Amino acid sequence: MKRQKLPPLNALRAFEALFRTGSVHAAADDLGVTAGAISKQLATLSESMEQRLYNISGRDIALTPYGKQLGAALKGAFDTIEGAIYAGQGGNVLNISCLGTFALKWLIPRLPKFYATYGGVSINILEAYEKVDFKTHKYDIAIRMTGSKGLEGHKVTPFLRYSFGVLVSPNLSVDIKTPADIMRLPKISYKTYDDSWKNWQKEMGLDGVQGEQHFEFDHTSTAISAAMAGIGAVISSSILTQAELAAGELIAPFGFIPSGQSYAIIEPHNSSRNQLCQAFVDWLLDEGK
Repeated sequence: MKRQKLPPLNALRAFEALFRTGSVHAAADDLGVTAGAISKQLATLSESMEQRLYNISGRDIALTPYGKQLGAALKGAFDTIEGAIYAGQGGNVLNISCLGTFALKWLIPRLPKFYATYGGVSINILEAYEKVDFKTHKYDIAIRMTGSKGLEGHKVTPFLRYSFGVLVSPNLSVDIKTPADIMRLPKISYKTYDDSWKNWQKEMGLDGVQGEQHFEFDHTSTAISAAMAGIGAVISSSILTQAELAAGELIAPFGFIPSGQSYAIIEPHNSSRNQLCQAFVDWLLDEGK
């Protein structure tokens, strides 16, 4: 069956970039061309279409419902093409420096969704907590908190907001009625976020209140496991404890408080993403919504 004539590929690519990034200038940066070139391609596409794709008001451009539908379809099509190319090439590797508990609790459980689209690629996760240093270490991107030290001079793209709260096992939650009741339980802390209790107590108006017992662990994951075992109460995020909360293994009696920070994608300031890196960053941004 003979295919119908399609609009120019560059015009479709420009429109897909506009849909994905939200503006002409962002689309131009994404494709490495000028804003004028994007506008020209959009005009070419509009001339070949029977329905309006967007409306322009001053410097703003807003997609019509049909434009949004076409943009979503084009994004899916280009994602499929990229996945097929990577599957055919093999040996495509992306090295990621990532906080260990975040990788264990959030990133790794979601990776099968990425591999389902981008088969034949390898995502290597390097557990790390130190200052991001692309010159010394061999990784393509890093995942850190926006409040981490040493992010100056790097490209920082937040993608997942961090909130925190106190968590306890169900058997310890029976007599917990107010935040002050938590201070009767042993406190579990961890070195990778040593201000966790200080920040929570400040939010709850419990500054300076000391608990009776204190346990300290090296990492968030072990501290969470200790809380699940009923050793005491721990401060962590809903992001890192989704599975435990859903299974009823942990309870957050007072909910979660926005921290003002986010998990972020860290890249060298002047770097350009290859196709695999771009696909992974786009996927992280979608997953973080």
